[in-house]
Formats: sequence, C-alpha cells, structure tokens
Amino acid sequence: MHRRRGVGVGGLRRKQQERERFKKKAEEESRVDAASVEKVLGTFKTTLSSFAEKHRQKIKDDASFRSAFAEMCYAAGVDPLRSNKGFWSGLGLGDFYYELGVKVVGVCAQTREENGGLIALDDLLDRLPPRPGGAGA
Repeated sequence: MHRRRGVGVGGLRRKQQERERFKKKAEEESRVDAASVEKVLGTFKTTLSSFAEKHRQKIKDDASFRSAFAEMCYAAGVDPLRSNKGFWSGLGLGDFYYELGVKVVGVCAQTREENGGLIALDDLLDRLPPRPGGAGA
C-alpha cells in the first residue's frame, strides 16, 4: 500500500512550520514597510518645514497663498490647526490659527441654541471679535 506525503503527524508538523515561516516573513515585511513609511514621513515633514520657513513671509502676508498652503497640508494629512506648538509656531502661524480656531468654536457654542452650532461664514465673521492690529481694528 502506498501512503501519500503530508498525511499524519509529520505532515501536520511540516504545515505548522510552514505557517510559522510565513508568519515570520510577514512580520519582517511589515517592519520593513513601517520603517520605509516613517522615513518618507520624516523626509516629508522636513521638506514641508523647509518650504514653510522659506516662504514664511508670503504665508503670513498673502491670504490666497496661505490658503493654498493650508489646503496642501490638509491633503497631505497635516493639520495646522491641531496645535499651537510645533513648527507652525516657529512661523508665527500656530498661535494665530489656534486662537482663531478657539474663537470660531466659541462663536459656534454661543449660537448653538439658535442654529445648532452651524453658522454661515458671513454671520461668523460678523460675530468674531476684531483682531488687534488687523483690518477691522
């Protein structure tokens, strides 16, 4: 009588070893991918920071350029409103956007009873306090 290979205890052990080898290889690949992504993100952050520093004055002075820069950041998953710390504060932008965000949330909270916290941009602009040294001051 002829026995087929892979049947029995020996076959089960071989299959278990094969699964363990595949699992180990998958973990190695995962570590390599994670390291590669971290490297790319580090390069991106450095490049974005350099770009922001190089164009600092234009970002601060030109609203359309600042808007395009913010959109580029959002598309890349970087949120300049997230914190008033980090390289945004080095540009003087972190505090501005952080404070603006706090003021916007405050107005939305104040008007929650009348509009559910959703407000038209024109109404929001009318209700925001003027910025010291700004056009409305």
